[in-house]
Amino acid sequence: MIDRPRFGNTAIRGECQGMTLDGKRPGLTLMELLVVLLILVALASLLIPIIPNFLGRAHNSTGADNMQEISKFVQTYQTQYFGYPDQWDPMTDGTKLVDYLPKDADGNLVSGDLTADSLTAGELAALQNAGITSVHLMVPTNPGTDSFSPSFNPYQDQSATPVPTPISTSTKLAFLSPAKAANQLNVSPQGRYVAFGLGQRCTMVGRTIGEAPVTFSDEPAANPSKTYVRFAVIFKVSENGAALNKANMVGTLHIATEGLHGVNAHLKEYYDIDK
Repeated sequence: MIDRPRFGNTAIRGECQGMTLDGKRPGLTLMELLVVLLILVALASLLIPIIPNFLGRAHNSTGADNMQEISKFVQTYQTQYFGYPDQWDPMTDGTKLVDYLPKDADGNLVSGDLTADSLTAGELAALQNAGITSVHLMVPTNPGTDSFSPSFNPYQDQSATPVPTPISTSTKLAFLSPAKAANQLNVSPQGRYVAFGLGQRCTMVGRTIGEAPVTFSDEPAANPSKTYVRFAVIFKVSENGAALNKANMVGTLHIATEGLHGVNAHLKEYYDIDK
């Protein structure tokens, strides 16, 4: 007669512990699931409030680093080619500021930091002596079509080999407020400062810089697909009404909804952000 093991056997009982009659282990009970969910909710309540701060810190640190690198690339270009890069984005259509620059809460373009104005004959000569002779004029108004890209391809000339427009005294360029220049770049408030956008058609691209960077923000209104959010390189062309013999670069600024900001403003915001 075969001796059949009984479930009362210690070895069999150990093997069957935690098993159902069909040989499968049971899942979590409803109470265990509720405990797990409560733990996840508690962790989320701790992490979610600080995620925007992480995004803000990353945005500010990246922006500050980009501005410093752009300034180095411009200086490197000047040293290698005996003049500043040419064919900048004027941020105008030649007559007025384009309407897809970042706007503040009141609808003001870059918080009023930029105005469209013409160069004097002396200021034009100062730019030309520095190697800046032409720009790629931009579409004046965002047409709102899928094919239009405010940051990546905002130009009037869409030919395979676009031709830049020579700068003249009738070409209106973007001028930075002297007060903003003094505040962000620590330069004279009596100077006149032209702001050029660093776009993909600038002659610096492919020589001292691989690509023209755009700024990425956590603000939906500052998305590169909606607004022109590149970096601006600032050139001084005159002081106290007298044109310089040669324009000189005074710094790089980030184009944002709150206006144009420099490296120090980004670093200050990085350290002042709520922890």
